[in-house]
Amino acid sequence: MLQIFTNKKNIALMAFALMCIMANAQQKSVTLTQAGTLNSQITAEEKFNITNLTVSGPINSADILFIRQMAGTDSEANTSTNGKLTHLDLQAASLVSGGGSYYFVKKGTAKKGYGVSENNLVDHYMFSGCEKLVEVKLPASTQKINNYAFFGCKSLTSCVIPASVDHIGDNAFAQCQALKNIQIPAAVATMGNAAFNKCTALETITFDEGCAITIINANTFNGCTLLKDVKLPSTVEELGKLAFANCSALTAFTLPAAFIEKAADTFQNTPIKDYDVEEGNEGFSAVDGVVYNEDKTELLLYPIAREENSFTVPNQVGGIGEQAFFGAKNLKQITLSNKLTNILSKAFAQSGLTEIVFPAELTSIDAEAFSGCKALTTVTFKGGPSGISEKAFFGTGLTTVTFNQMNAVPELHQQAFFTARTTINFFVPADKVDAFKQGLTAANAVSPTRFEVKPLTTSSIYGLQQEGSAVEVSRFNAAGQRISAPVRGLNIVKIANGKVVKRIEK
Repeated sequence: MLQIFTNKKNIALMAFALMCIMANAQQKSVTLTQAGTLNSQITAEEKFNITNLTVSGPINSADILFIRQMAGTDSEANTSTNGKLTHLDLQAASLVSGGGSYYFVKKGTAKKGYGVSENNLVDHYMFSGCEKLVEVKLPASTQKINNYAFFGCKSLTSCVIPASVDHIGDNAFAQCQALKNIQIPAAVATMGNAAFNKCTALETITFDEGCAITIINANTFNGCTLLKDVKLPSTVEELGKLAFANCSALTAFTLPAAFIEKAADTFQNTPIKDYDVEEGNEGFSAVDGVVYNEDKTELLLYPIAREENSFTVPNQVGGIGEQAFFGAKNLKQITLSNKLTNILSKAFAQSGLTEIVFPAELTSIDAEAFSGCKALTTVTFKGGPSGISEKAFFGTGLTTVTFNQMNAVPELHQQAFFTARTTINFFVPADKVDAFKQGLTAANAVSPTRFEVKPLTTSSIYGLQQEGSAVEVSRFNAAGQRISAPVRGLNIVKIANGKVVKRIEK
């Protein structure tokens, strides 16, 4: 009986000793005096059991390769090891050049190696694909974080970027799908394309006071689906292509004081409900969440997630900017300014519009301006624009297009009226029927079997539009329903001078 008790006690002691050994192996601090010697400070047994590692002193590419292997990833993409390293503290370390390559990229049959090319540089692909890393503290002396440095570190929740860093490269943290918050130091002057692309857990970005970055490049935060809090430095002048696209939690955005320009698709598919412009910006203004140029003659940005289904463009607006209403699904009706002369490309593309009346002053509609507006069935031109560009109404549900007056046939472009399986009835002044039909056919502007060109049923409508103050504002059928083109029977026409007249259309 005594012997059995003794064996149990020995077993318990041995288990405790083993746990102590394992605990010591899971956490380790190493101080190097010479770069490239990390492998001599960590035994083979420890290498794949350490979870928390702190390194002080100089380290080079050879040490980085050793650390990558400890973190479960070798020198090539999709090559794994048994490493368990999750927490890496390099704050007291210093990166020095040399030591060979820590990462290889295949190009055909050849391989290109990457290593630390300069002192104090977190270089290309340094920790790329290290999917087990959860927390990294970079050397305090780090000056730059180069392209793809942390690309695809799917478990990384935190990376402490030193105050000395002045550049973050292309795709540096792209696809770090667990990264929740990021703090950009004041010294950062440039960030590359897609630096935080598809960081799907990223909620907040904080720029330290004094950060003077001027450009948010293409795709920088594209696909950051939980991003909801962004305050850019006042110094930002430019927002690149798709910089904040597909950020499905971002509902408000303030354009900085120095803001000058943005790409047309900067906020594509991002459900902004309210835009604002920081005080001190001399080029732009915001009214009720909509962005205009300073004198409000051009409408530039409409919040696409706005809940209202109608909108009236202020009367001083003469132009609608590129992609200004792109993807505004809730928008069903819009009243355009009488001074509107041009609508730029994709201005209303993929919006929810059902009908639209263009003012007499309109001269041009650019490419794809209304493309993908599947609910758009009726369009009325009070005047005759000089040109309708390629795919202007491509993929819409148009059935009726009316030109109330037409001094000359507009210059039509390819697929301007290619619709989503509907036949379009074009109503034009009687003397322009043949010329308009020829123009449609010559430009391949409409599907050959899906259109008819018909004369307006009465000359009264045509004459009405030529009377300066007697411009038609709206038209209703006998049941009081608003219509965009003449219909047979009683038509009730409201005139801009305030009069309401009744017309019998035959």
